[in-house]
Amino acid sequence: MSSSEKQVEELQRENADLLARVTASENKSTDLLDRVTASEKRSTALEGRMNSSEKEVEELQRENADRPQVAFSAGLTDSGSVGPFKTDITLKFSKVFTNIGQAYSPTTGIFTAPVGGVYYFRFNMWESRRSTYTSVVFYHNDQRMMRLSDYTDRSGVVSASNSMVLSWRREMLSTSFCPPTTAFGMIRIIASFSVDFYSFHCKTTTVLSFNITY
Repeated sequence: MSSSEKQVEELQRENADLLARVTASENKSTDLLDRVTASEKRSTALEGRMNSSEKEVEELQRENADRPQVAFSAGLTDSGSVGPFKTDITLKFSKVFTNIGQAYSPTTGIFTAPVGGVYYFRFNMWESRRSTYTSVVFYHNDQRMMRLSDYTDRSGVVSASNSMVLSWRREMLSTSFCPPTTAFGMIRIIASFSVDFYSFHCKTTTVLSFNITY
């Protein structure tokens, strides 16, 4: 074999080796491109989820900003004994300590919830007159929810307290005591007999914020 033929064969081998390397590089480039494309798709999907989450957060923030804050606490009176009564009456807690949102009316003794949610109620009863039966009833709209009662013997002092949590939804709107377009429920306390001093306390956690607002 001549020297020229050997050179040709050597060049052919080098070309074949170079072609193999180029093919391998192209395959690697194709695989890398596929990975980049897949990563871009995942990034696009994540970006879409983030945008959706941001919109949900903004919507919740707007709802929370628009949701009224409601909380109140009040005592019955500073004037001393109240009662006895010949008929059941709605107690009017005229000594208002806090009334955020103005949902409680000391004129009527009625608390009207302006927004649905979970509400916490607590009230305390105290009587110091001897031989006196004291009874109060906690009403939600026209439904009796719970009752407190006690009798003072010759020792002369009794007290009682209770609390409850109510969840008010749109379908629980009051139909007889407050306008259905503006209220989610109405609370009142009925006194059956004499009450000397009575304090009522209420705090409300928006479904949406889950906090007691002051």
